[in-house]
Amino acid sequence: MSEAEKVRHLVTNQQNQPVELHLPSGVIVLPPRGRAELSETDLSAPQLQVLRASRLIALHEVAQASKAEAAAEEAANAEDASEPQAAAEDQTRDAVQERKSKTGRKP
Repeated sequence: MSEAEKVRHLVTNQQNQPVELHLPSGVIVLPPRGRAELSETDLSAPQLQVLRASRLIALHEVAQASKAEAAAEEAANAEDASEPQAAAEDQTRDAVQERKSKTGRKP
């Protein structure tokens, strides 16, 4: 990664419950397993260091894609989304047959 590329800092909630982060830029409430982007100044918050040491959150650095790469990725996602819904459902449908329930019994 070159110095010219911008780096994004992401925080991920590793818990199955929300976490409230009090950062220099403001308060962020992360949903369970949620993610948020942080600024450089937010990384120095003592709360982040404590939660990270306890493995309740995870911090990640991600190289920010150039505008051309982002546009190409968006076009690819739009192309995938244009696939007919029925065809997509057929590919993901389970092979398990549905059970028929009995609504009444004979004496």
